[in-house]
Amino acid sequence: MNLSLLKPIGLKILVDLVSYISENPENNIFDGYVFIQQIKTKKKLIDTELIDVSDFFEALEMFGVLSIPINPIHKNELEEAKESIQNLVCLDPSYKELLMIKKINNVVNQINGDAELLNRGKLITFTPLNESSPSLFKNQKCSDSEKAEGDSYDEDFIGDEVEKSKTQNSLSNFEKSPMKMNESLDKDDDYKESFEEG
Repeated sequence: MNLSLLKPIGLKILVDLVSYISENPENNIFDGYVFIQQIKTKKKLIDTELIDVSDFFEALEMFGVLSIPINPIHKNELEEAKESIQNLVCLDPSYKELLMIKKINNVVNQINGDAELLNRGKLITFTPLNESSPSLFKNQKCSDSEKAEGDSYDEDFIGDEVEKSKTQNSLSNFEKSPMKMNESLDKDDDYKESFEEG
């Protein structure tokens, strides 16, 4: 995965995710959010683990991996960082609202195996503000109650959701829509591996 595409704050968020996973190996941060969608290539159907982009960042907030800045400048910086993460691990440029768990895992493992990158990510901060600026973060807490890639795709195929996580969440109302995939996925070596392995 080309991590150079990430904004600095985007790298920091993913480094913080790696740290959280390392410190809490028994806690599945995305439990209740991940679902499986069938994606069709010219050759076969692939069961692909996905997560909605809004649920991905909601989980990061809920577990303290991501904090929301108050200052508008930092908010803009955060939105750009989130978009850079989204572009890196999305199912396809045409379906940026869906993130692939396989790609997220690849990025996490790549960062975890690079000590220099880990250390650099931990040192990244938002753009400094003058002393009169408001504090950087506000705490975000949620109550308990709040708590595909490959060959070219058939344009007429409608993906069938074949499995959901045990926990009900906002993805329960996931609407099925025609998967018109961008052919750029043909060049994704990571995804081609998933077909070869299957």
